Amino acid sequence: MKQLSHIWVFSQKRILLLISPLLWFWLCGQKSASGNFQLTDLQANYDTPAVIPTSFYVGVGFAISAAVGGFFGLRFYRTKMEELEQIRIKREQTDMTLHTLYESLKMSEDEVELVHRLGNKREAEEILSMMRTNKLFEEAVDELIEEGSLDAELMAAIHAMRTKLQFNLTNKDCEVINTKMLLSNMRVECSVTAKGRQLAFISLIKEVSERGVRIDPPMIKRRPANLLQFKIIKCRVRRQGDADYEFALRVEEQKTETPGIVWLGHSSDIRKMAIRESERLELNQDALFRRVEASEYEPEMRSVHGSADDYKTKGKIIDMSAGGMKLAITQKLEDPLKNGEILLFHLSGASLRENMAAIVLATIPSGKQLNVHLQFRDSNALTRIKLLQFLHRYKQQEAAA
Repeated sequence: MKQLSHIWVFSQKRILLLISPLLWFWLCGQKSASGNFQLTDLQANYDTPAVIPTSFYVGVGFAISAAVGGFFGLRFYRTKMEELEQIRIKREQTDMTLHTLYESLKMSEDEVELVHRLGNKREAEEILSMMRTNKLFEEAVDELIEEGSLDAELMAAIHAMRTKLQFNLTNKDCEVINTKMLLSNMRVECSVTAKGRQLAFISLIKEVSERGVRIDPPMIKRRPANLLQFKIIKCRVRRQGDADYEFALRVEEQKTETPGIVWLGHSSDIRKMAIRESERLELNQDALFRRVEASEYEPEMRSVHGSADDYKTKGKIIDMSAGGMKLAITQKLEDPLKNGEILLFHLSGASLRENMAAIVLATIPSGKQLNVHLQFRDSNALTRIKLLQFLHRYKQQEAAA
């Protein structure tokens, strides 16, 4: 509408510019103070040189200005009309794309109304961007929270909308900006600090809502631990193929009648960590190994220690990281060690109840010993945490020695 008003004002100026010369000539033909205009005034006077009146130059100047102004004014008018037409076509296309997205997501009328409420009188193009980018979506939610018009029903609808738009941790196209992107039944590595010691445990996310994150507390002597004594819990989750993400959550509530329910507050302070196991440390630690063919190996074998006769391969762990290790075998093997074979062993000092399993990646003879490079397999998050703690303690002991 503003552009149309500008065009109308410009058209008015152009009309006045065209009328001005005509008005000038009309004024030139009116009666003057010297008398009436007569036909004798039109007769040529050869006694004095001809003088072109100044009004003629002024009139011609106005006429040329009006012609040039009209030409450029018409071009300006046509350009503006084309721009308005392009804007109209773009808006229609955006509206069509937006309605197509509504249909593809099978959104109800209430959900569409919620989207427009989050849009807060934004243009259709901005609403479309909000539905495609989780950062813009969260900004719209924050604006609605600042208005103070959120109730329990609306909060549940917003969380359901976030889930429908797939703004969660499993969607690699979304930037991890807050813990509202966590999903139920997702395992999270947790740690708390008590009396100068760091205690680690694995918990299962039971529920995620706008209110917070509900987890299961760890069990201590068959009873749920009291997490209310801790202000914050440090958490870590991994997005496959991307990175690890660390954040700290406040302990909001742990119901006394149901001590297994713990509510943690949300956080937007997310740290993206590079996926790496750990640094490699020299151990030089003796160990006994059980050899298992790859075709016969099952993950349940890690929990079965077996008889002493099964662990008859002696070796020395040269170095180790959280991802694997290097092994030196000096005894003569009746059956040569093959790539892909599984070695089971117990890592003393790591507080592990189960055996470690490692797959043979390469065997390199070196004099009278055989160097074996192995990679750990079937290690869950808790095993990895305990292994990292073991390596950290070993490093501290070596530094203190």
